[in-house]
Amino acid sequence: MVSLLASKEEPVLAAITERVLVMPRPWEQATMRSARRNNISEIAEELDKRFKQHYMVFRLSDVKYDHSKFHFRIVHYPFFLGSPSLSGLFEICCAIHAWVKLHPSNVAILHCSSGRSFSPLVAACYLVYSRTYDNGQEALAHVAGKIQLAMKRSPGLNIFRLRREDSEEEISFRDLPSFESYLNLFTIALSAPQPDHISKDPVFLDRILMNAVPDGERGVSVPMVEVYANGTLIFESAPADREMSEFGVRLQVAQWLYGDIILLFRQCQSASLNDSDVSENGNHDSLIPRTGAEIFRFCIHTGFVGGVGPMQLRVRHLDIRNS
Repeated sequence: MVSLLASKEEPVLAAITERVLVMPRPWEQATMRSARRNNISEIAEELDKRFKQHYMVFRLSDVKYDHSKFHFRIVHYPFFLGSPSLSGLFEICCAIHAWVKLHPSNVAILHCSSGRSFSPLVAACYLVYSRTYDNGQEALAHVAGKIQLAMKRSPGLNIFRLRREDSEEEISFRDLPSFESYLNLFTIALSAPQPDHISKDPVFLDRILMNAVPDGERGVSVPMVEVYANGTLIFESAPADREMSEFGVRLQVAQWLYGDIILLFRQCQSASLNDSDVSENGNHDSLIPRTGAEIFRFCIHTGFVGGVGPMQLRVRHLDIRNS
């Protein structure tokens, strides 16, 4: 059974360039600009009418839908854990470029799950990749303007944030600083005069110090960290790796890292905290951890980690997934 009602709103298609377009995520219900959703049948009909067999949909998420609506012209590029990677961005940009160069009428249609993350990021990266822009920030401003124009500035479309620094205005990703960071890394990597410009040396992560412990949903929140390198979990903190005090928490990692790195912090809940639950050194070793929701994450590529010593992170550097 297909529950399709005639949409009161027209499907959205933002032309970033003549050959690269961004659309909201397809779904079976009516088009909703405020929710960044296109009715799948209506947008498929629009693509068929405008581009015939010359379009390819680049699906930048794990959102599932009926691929037959687009005649199976779908290229799936999921990002591990919903975080950007340098290799993934280059691979997608190369694929888009190959497709649009294959025929003068070919166009690439990008979409992600939310409409505010990977589709604008990849679109901006491609503008830099194709030498349309030399500056990632200018490319993102171009993409943001085209998307907002196509959305007709509908209520609730707070996809981007306007940031003012030194009397200048800049567009940035809302609540996703890692996306802005990877756009900058992509631009630097593309403009590097030689491959040696990017370090090939691994980085040793000794420990993580948190000055404050976030509150849990219930009981005491004992933070834990998962460390991923190039899409593989290489470390997960255990009670023995953790030291807590009045000054915060210390997580011992002691791992060599290389490539795209995700540090994912979760709540590790305990139902209650009594004096008997805490050992003499302040650890909660006797508690049985219950892995809770993600608190935040930090993403970086080791090729751009300069120098040796502590790296200080603030809230503005973190992707906040659970307020």
